[in-house]
Amino acid sequence: MGELIGFELSFAFNSVLMGLKIIIAYDVLRVIRIFIKHGVIIENIEDFIFANISGLFVFGMIYSSNNGAVRGFSLFLVAFTIWAYNMSVSRIVINWLRKAFKTFRKALQKRAKAFRMRYKETKVRKDFVHGEKKKRLPGKKRNQKKGPP
Repeated sequence: MGELIGFELSFAFNSVLMGLKIIIAYDVLRVIRIFIKHGVIIENIEDFIFANISGLFVFGMIYSSNNGAVRGFSLFLVAFTIWAYNMSVSRIVINWLRKAFKTFRKALQKRAKAFRMRYKETKVRKDFVHGEKKKRLPGKKRNQKKGPP
């Protein structure tokens, strides 16, 4: 009898973990949507694909843990975990992820700026070494007098 209860508790714990994995993945998707703006149609397509993939993972977990027999309490635990996380911790995690992505983006921008500056310095040095001068645009010449002679 103890083994059966242990199996049921393990199965319930796996259901809760699956719910956490799904909602954290959806939070990451939300943060990506903050930084990369999408249209409504694209967001709906993303949600549809995400829901289908999540469903496949849930039923894969049920199939592997319970020999394919769908257990109502397992689906309830996954759904309840998603709801409870979304109502309590989700906003904190989204704000944390948003800050982490902003920090990452700023670091990439600094590195890109440094790279561009090095590239420009290298280009200027090459121009100087080869003795090339900048070409002037056609128009007024430098020493051209204004007005009648």
